[in-house]
Amino acid sequence: MVEQAYRQMEERIAQIRGQMEDAAREAGRDLREIRLMAASKTQALETVAASAKMPIDLFGENRVQELVEKTDAQVYGGKEVHLIGHLQSNKVKHTVGRASVIESVDSAALAKEIARQAAKRQLCQKVMIEVNTGGEESKFGIKPEEIWKLLEEIETMENIKVCGLMTIPPVSQKK
Repeated sequence: MVEQAYRQMEERIAQIRGQMEDAAREAGRDLREIRLMAASKTQALETVAASAKMPIDLFGENRVQELVEKTDAQVYGGKEVHLIGHLQSNKVKHTVGRASVIESVDSAALAKEIARQAAKRQLCQKVMIEVNTGGEESKFGIKPEEIWKLLEEIETMENIKVCGLMTIPPVSQKK
């Protein structure tokens, strides 16, 4: 990685950390409870490996193929990695056990396949339910009113644990 790009990345992370500190103080939150995730979509192995040495707490990967490539190359520096992109059932087998959390569960069928693959690997896969709070057609996720039904269905499954909700609200022009 070019030295100038590395310095720019360090400066940007420091700036973001400062914004996180301000936001935590304003919200009355303990900064130690808040983690910085770097989305490493389309980044080269070398870039991700360099960024793993910086004060980034965890990584987010959008595509299963990149998750596989980067975990196999061990570029995350031992840091946690989440799958933050849409997950198709046929790619679950490549994801379970690689991602510490799968943040894009949007159906009982997908949860069932995750649980099945996790059982094969004798582990419990953490997941988040993806909720489309804005009702946007271009976004994945369940409707807010479907959360409880999906939670109840997943509750009956072994080897899978819901640890939260993942949602990206619509962009607001208000400040």
